[in-house]
Amino acid sequence: MKYRAEIDGLRALAVLPVILFHAGLEPFAGGFVGVDVFFVISGYLITSIIYEEINDQRFSIISFYERRARRLLPALFLVCMVSIPFAWAWMLPASLESFFKSLLATNVFLSNVYFWQSSDYFGISAELMPLLHTWSLAVEEQFYLFFPVFLLFLKRAGWSWTLIAVVFISIVSLIAAQWASSRFPSANFFLLPTRLWELGFGAALSLWSRNHRIQSATVRSIGSCIGLCLIFYSILVFDEQTPFPSVWALIPVVGTVLILACADDKNFVGKILAVRPAVFLGLVSYSAYLWHQPIFAFARIRTLDEPSIATMLVSSVVSIGLAYLSWKWVEVPFRKKHMIGRRSIFVFSAFVGSILIVFSFMGYKTGGFPNRLSEDIIEITEWSSSRNPRVHECQGGDNNIIPPDETCVYGNTEKVELAIWGDSHASALAYVLGDDLGDRDRGLREISFSGCPPVVGLKREGVRGCTEHNDEVLEYLLQSKQIQTVILHARWTLLVEQKRFDNKEGGVEPGGSAISYPEHSPTLEGGERYNAIASLLDIQVQKLISAGKDVVIVYPIPEAGWDVPTYMAKKSWLQGESDVTVSTSREVYTKRTERTKRLLDAIAGESNLRRVYPGEWLCGEAYKGRCVAVLEGKPLYSDDDHLSRFGAEKVSKLIVDQLFSVPELESAEAHSSVQGNGYVQTVTFNET
Repeated sequence: MKYRAEIDGLRALAVLPVILFHAGLEPFAGGFVGVDVFFVISGYLITSIIYEEINDQRFSIISFYERRARRLLPALFLVCMVSIPFAWAWMLPASLESFFKSLLATNVFLSNVYFWQSSDYFGISAELMPLLHTWSLAVEEQFYLFFPVFLLFLKRAGWSWTLIAVVFISIVSLIAAQWASSRFPSANFFLLPTRLWELGFGAALSLWSRNHRIQSATVRSIGSCIGLCLIFYSILVFDEQTPFPSVWALIPVVGTVLILACADDKNFVGKILAVRPAVFLGLVSYSAYLWHQPIFAFARIRTLDEPSIATMLVSSVVSIGLAYLSWKWVEVPFRKKHMIGRRSIFVFSAFVGSILIVFSFMGYKTGGFPNRLSEDIIEITEWSSSRNPRVHECQGGDNNIIPPDETCVYGNTEKVELAIWGDSHASALAYVLGDDLGDRDRGLREISFSGCPPVVGLKREGVRGCTEHNDEVLEYLLQSKQIQTVILHARWTLLVEQKRFDNKEGGVEPGGSAISYPEHSPTLEGGERYNAIASLLDIQVQKLISAGKDVVIVYPIPEAGWDVPTYMAKKSWLQGESDVTVSTSREVYTKRTERTKRLLDAIAGESNLRRVYPGEWLCGEAYKGRCVAVLEGKPLYSDDDHLSRFGAEKVSKLIVDQLFSVPELESAEAHSSVQGNGYVQTVTFNET
């Protein structure tokens, strides 16, 4: 093909936003669309190469895969091998096991399938996965497996019919992506069928360009400018809440198609993209893409706190520097056939790939080589799994929707008079609470749904089935003759604030925003949204009370910001500290939960409404302005916000003490009765 410098500049425009997005720079919240730009470029270039070779009757499948091996594998192998010693030195066993699983998947071209299947609620943060970015390579590699054969098969039909077939398949794939974006968002993001249309748009442009060209220089200038604006718009306006890929992805994809079709060395966009710095970054873009994620992930893994923006910017520069070195000394030499023959490249690929696969399998089977660590540190890390052992059986979610009458029961199964209804916070508490209630000859039904607050009429963005689940649960509880007490427990603060927790001491919870809104008023913002949610919850509680149910509201569990067991283990392992304690500011907790408490306090009820305040115990006066996350050397949390079994035991006692207390009731005014340890209140309100 004739070399087009502007395409290398377009590669630079694709890779730089991806790097800055993964670095955590807020202005580049839509930087992930750089991957979509890459897909379009790949579809365009690969189709152009195959077309010319088939047209000249010199296309060879083995030559095609030889070029792909030369282009993709040497630099990928290098990054994988360099990542292993850092993973060995800095990753705790569970994280190292996940790393080796991803390494294995990467080397068999299935990392997109692995990350799709492992993206469960309790999986390690995406920001801490050194090989997460290889999912896009797997998508391309899977595309390369069938696309050349597809073009060869349609050769006799003619290129016009081939173009029609590519356009048709791309449209079907786009429709599937739009449909799956709200139903199967994880599969939609990672898997080839719903990404195929992006590669297909590039392929269709290539086929169309064989016999057509936009002749008007004015149209080409305007088209390329529009394309550039569309890409910039998606980078600066999109964020993690944008359903992706979906019809929204048409913006960067069409923008890329316009630039490929219209930009040249005679118009403004073509000249801008062909400037030397952009071309340089485009030339090393593949290596830059490979290096940036491991560097960022290991920077986060090695430190106890979230790295500063300055650190991430320096890491970005380092990734580009390493990209230049690997491009010059690895990529370029391996592309030269006179230096490395076909047989050598295939033998090299098979040999190195096999070594990585075997080592990955060993790391996976040993559980992340735990013998590297002392028994004390291993004991700390085990607290990460110290949560409800029946969580995957009992907790509902996108892939596990459980009817209320089929949910898990704990304690006395013949006397199930209580139900706990909530999200994963409720599930973390249910197992221990059920045992404690069993000691009182009572049974507890767990009705939990990951990421779904127990508020009827509320929609949680990205959580499929939440609204329908809550409707079904309320109907079940209202009709149940056996259930007499309903315990409502959830991560209320995230529902109200929508933003992840920052403890202002370096502990920043990873992940994006958690958007919830009334189902029938999705556009409400600010105070209107807050009031609407408060109204929905109050109406729901009144319905339960009117049906003769006792209601217990468990107020917010303080968030930690740090993954507590991991934080403790890393401090002990990497910094040599013993007797590690972890706590956060009570002032930050109070400010964070102020609006949430106001919302819950406003719910009216008579004697059959009770409230439990775990935060008043975890952030009690005895801890001198701190909220404790570790007691007696044991983590109260299994991560940064879910209770460990040890923490659940403490909070469960507060609830059981409250349930079996006999408070004095007053009908005229609100009344507070301090029970037991002084941190549980029974509150009744006068009807007004």
